[in-house]
Amino acid sequence: MLRVDNAILLLIEAEGTRLLREKRVKGRPRRSDSDEEASGPPAESECLQRKSTGKIIMVK
Repeated sequence: MLRVDNAILLLIEAEGTRLLREKRVKGRPRRSDSDEEASGPPAESECLQRKSTGKIIMVK
């Protein structure tokens, strides 16, 4: 009988884990410490730069 009880407990644990995972996916995604993103400022090539379309002529 002990084996049946253990099997039932494993099924309950697996279902609980699945429900928690589904809840996490539907909500705000969690970030782990192992993400490969850098924590510093973006690289120079990723920085937005102002692009001029021409000269501005000011009339007095």
